[in-house]
Parts: sequence; structure tokens; C-alpha cells
Amino acid sequence: MNELISVIIPVFNAEPYLRQCVDSVLAQTYDDIEVILVDDGSQDQSGRICDDYQSVDRRIRVIHQENGGTSDARNHGLEIASGRYIGFVDCDDFIDPTFYKVLHDLIVSHQSDIAMVSYRTVENSKVSVRDDSGDERVLNREMSVQELLADRKVQNYVWNKLYRRELFETLRFPVHNVYDDVVIMYELFQRSSSVAFREEALYNYRIRRDSIVHTDSHRKREDALRAVLDRFIAVEKDFPSLHTVNAYAFVLWMVRLYSYTVIENDSDDAFIRDRMPMLRSLCAEEESKITKLLKPEKKVILYAMLWDMDGARQVVRAVRLAPLKTEKRGQI
Repeated sequence: MNELISVIIPVFNAEPYLRQCVDSVLAQTYDDIEVILVDDGSQDQSGRICDDYQSVDRRIRVIHQENGGTSDARNHGLEIASGRYIGFVDCDDFIDPTFYKVLHDLIVSHQSDIAMVSYRTVENSKVSVRDDSGDERVLNREMSVQELLADRKVQNYVWNKLYRRELFETLRFPVHNVYDDVVIMYELFQRSSSVAFREEALYNYRIRRDSIVHTDSHRKREDALRAVLDRFIAVEKDFPSLHTVNAYAFVLWMVRLYSYTVIENDSDDAFIRDRMPMLRSLCAEEESKITKLLKPEKKVILYAMLWDMDGARQVVRAVRLAPLKTEKRGQI
């Protein structure tokens, strides 16, 4: 039986980090693996590095394309992937040697469609570990979506997971949306029978202030809100029993996006104001349940937004949320 894992790595201007990334994938204790490097129009030596690896290791396949973004690169990788399972690694990150062995064992032993583990964040010499207890559990479809919306242990990242290939038969990443993870993770969880999760940090996520997700922009915030709104609508239709946590997830993102609009001194908050009637309606309906789930500083900002959007800017500055310091890739 084919137990091949296809690992898709979108590559763009990652010359300082790419070798560590690829070497970590090639060093996996699970050896039935192919690595698809998609050079997304890099302007440094990343493309040449990809070709060098392909010339010395037959497990590696390289695609060169004009710059189309991470989603487009992932989609092209999916088109040529031949594995029974699909994994994604970002080109500036790296993985522990047992990463794919653990994920494969989780999928097989629990007969799940998706397996996931925890991760570390790496910023210069500082390493932070998230959820490394070793606990293991299996979530059914509704439970997994609920955990995804709650945004605590299960989050909107494609890279700390392994997927059965069948999930992608009619599904591709949305192109030209920085927050493609938010869009596609719900679709993947909605299509899966179960998700197996082990709290063991085996993926190393590198925080780069110059990467696309850490270079803040107005367009990025609009992309994020559009993705979250689309997800909210889909969950209301597919899982009406999850209305409360779905409302919480939407409110949480509204607070995040407004906060970073203020922190980045962006005066154009029209895209937030346009959704304030929806925010007010959800809070009027589920206020006590939503605010119980929010952290104190976000609760303060929410109430300030509901009271006076202009005045809320001063509240955000007073709370002094650190921009993109504690949030992870795929989130604000």
C-alpha cells in the first residue's frame, strides 16, 4: 500500500533559511517521503538552492513559477503530489526528525483524516514552546470545528498537520488571500471524519518581521476579515449548534483587526465599521457567553468599540497590545 507523504514547500526569497528547512524534512525518521519545492518567483538564490537539492536527492521535485503567492504555490504542488498523505512546511521553518512519523502514526492508529501536533516559535535566539504535554485525543467533525473556532489548542495553520490526500480532491487554496489558512482549514475540518491531536511540539515556526504575515498592511486586515466572515457564514449553515463559539470567533477577530488598525496608525477603519452592526447584533444576543471567553484586554477593547469607535482608539493604545508579537502565522 502506498504510504508516501508528499511535503509541499512554497519557496520565496528564503535563501538564509531554506537549507535548514529542506534538511530537516530530508532527515525525517519516516523515510517514505517526497519533497516538492515550489519556487514562487524568488529574486534571491532560493531557486538555485532548490535545483541543487533536486540534483543530489531523488526524493525532491522542483517547480519554478512566476510569483503567484503562497496559495498558488501550494496549489501547484498539490497538482503534482503523488503521496497518499499531504503535508506543508513553510520555507523559513523547520521540523523535528520525528514530525512526520508521529503524524502518520496518529492518522493510521486513529483512522483519522487529519493529524496535528503542537509547535514552537523561534525568534532569533528565543524559543517558546506551545502545548508540549504529550496528551493525545481524537476530535470528531463537530468537535474539531468547535476547537478551531475557539482558537486555542487547534488553530488555523496548515503546516503542523498531515492530511489524507482525498481531502484535496476538489479543494484548493484560495489565491490572492494572505489568510488562506483561515479559509481552507475550516473546509478541511468540515470534510474530515476526525482529527487526531497530540500535544507534542515538533514543528518550529520562525518569526520573521519581514515576512508577508508579519509585514502589516491594510489589505492584509481586509483579507483576514473577509476570510473570517466567509467562515462565519459557512459554519452557521453547516453547524448551527456551534452558533455561540462561531459568534465568539467573529467578535475576537473584529477586536484583533481593529486593534492592529489602530496600532499601525491606519485611519481607514471603514471595513471594520461596515461590520459593526453585525458585531452589535451578535453581542446583544450572546454577550455574556462571548465576553466570558475573551481575555480581559480584548473584552475592554470590545466594550470600547461598542460604545464609541473613535474613542476606542485611545483604549487600544492604552492597553498597548504588542503588534504581531504574541500572535502566530495566519492570525492577527
